[in-house]
Amino acid sequence: MQTSEWDIEEVKRLKKKLLVQGNLVMLLLLLLSIYYIKTGGSVTVFFGLGCVLMWIVVAHTFNTLITGKNIGTKAWGAPSWTWPISV
Repeated sequence: MQTSEWDIEEVKRLKKKLLVQGNLVMLLLLLLSIYYIKTGGSVTVFFGLGCVLMWIVVAHTFNTLITGKNIGTKAWGAPSWTWPISV
């Protein structure tokens, strides 16, 4: 087997960059949701959209866990282990 050496500083920098990007997306979603509710948006629609978004995240996570392959170009959700049972 071939092992690759990782530059620890670059890995830390990339992890920090992904963390900051995730935090900015969450802040943007929070601000948009506050704006939506303040402008008279329906709370029912807001929670419905939240549930749909959560189902998409759960489906993506289960797909990544079961197949071991990631959807998209970034491997932020790829597991570092293999599934213990054959599917």
